[in-house]
Amino acid sequence: MGARGMVISEFDKKRLAKCIDHFQARGDERECPYVDKLATEVANATVIADSKEMPHDVITMNSISQLRDLDTGHERVYNLSFPADSDAAVGRISVFSPIGAAIFGCQVGDVVELMLPKGACRMQIERIIYQPEAAGHWEL
Repeated sequence: MGARGMVISEFDKKRLAKCIDHFQARGDERECPYVDKLATEVANATVIADSKEMPHDVITMNSISQLRDLDTGHERVYNLSFPADSDAAVGRISVFSPIGAAIFGCQVGDVVELMLPKGACRMQIERIIYQPEAAGHWEL
């Protein structure tokens, strides 16, 4: 999580709460090890009541963002998705994945540290290519 803490729309918070409750009720820690951490961060996030007021430099649900691996310099583009809509083959990552949970609610310039199967990595949010709220799509 970036130094400024998570920023989330009330709309995203409500939809995520339902997803989190569903996965926690199933109790399969192996399937979604990041759900509890994400639930805590969402509970403590700065909530923007009106999605129209969401800062345009925040990664929200369905945002497309460009990240740079600070150790390798490699850049990747990710579309942050709800679990049912994710498809890693086309860059649609679940908010419950290691990268998705780490970048959700972060802002451009934030650096996130996470553990991936290949080991620890640090990624910087370089830019937001598309954010539903900034594009006027408040309920995607």
